[in-house]
Amino acid sequence: MVVIVILGLLATFVTSALLSQGESAKLDTTKMQVIELQKIVDYYIIKNSRAPEDWNILIEKDSTGYKYMEATEPPSDPWGNEYRLQPDRDGRRNRLMVMSFGPDGQEGTDDDITSENAKNKAERR
Repeated sequence: MVVIVILGLLATFVTSALLSQGESAKLDTTKMQVIELQKIVDYYIIKNSRAPEDWNILIEKDSTGYKYMEATEPPSDPWGNEYRLQPDRDGRRNRLMVMSFGPDGQEGTDDDITSENAKNKAERR
């Protein structure tokens, strides 16, 4: 009986450790994706002198046949929520930031990951 209790406790510890690693991997993946998507958005802005209205402009071929993203639908974060294109916090013209609302899916909470804070959050880990 004692052996069964000990095995149950060990299984609980191992399971909780593995689950926390999975969430950590999702956060790291989101940070990397946000940084890469920001590069695509910035390239579009440089090439077209304006910000894209939405992800579809980056997915579809432009008048020259160029596609900014090899995707068929807007990108989603690891929690299944579409990444957002938001005006940057400084309000600079023709500047967008890429944003994930994080694990809770709610805008404006501490777990939001943006192209402005993704590098800082990655360095703190």
